[in-house]
Amino acid sequence: MDRKKLLSFLIVTVVGLGLLATNAWMHEQIQISAKRLNEEQYLTQSLVYFFLYFLLGILIEWKKVWKALRGKIHLDKLFFITSIGLLIISLIPPMQWYMWYGLRSFTTPFSIFIKIMQSYDCHIALSILSGILFVKSLTTTNQGKTDVN
Repeated sequence: MDRKKLLSFLIVTVVGLGLLATNAWMHEQIQISAKRLNEEQYLTQSLVYFFLYFLLGILIEWKKVWKALRGKIHLDKLFFITSIGLLIISLIPPMQWYMWYGLRSFTTPFSIFIKIMQSYDCHIALSILSGILFVKSLTTTNQGKTDVN
């Protein structure tokens, strides 16, 4: 492994660990806000928390981001719209889904979706997936050829 690859690997690792450490701290703050029943602070912290996981998803595909930034960027509209849709859904905190719909049994496909959205783990997974799909929506044009990332 040459120095350039090692340096980029170390930078990505440090940034990734920084994101994870920040998210661990944010999770603690969210729990404190929830215990204090501070709804506004809880919602704001939840948005930041899940957005940081979106950034982690982007970081997973960092080589494609770097490649896209060095070329002319085009968007794959399907991936882009899907990633933004998933991001929006993931940014709605699980507690908000509880407040809107309460506890429901699995009686319809929609109630199964609601049950899924009440899980922090599912929000984290959707946020990361959204970041990855966002990067995959970036395409570059190199000398007349379209290179799909």
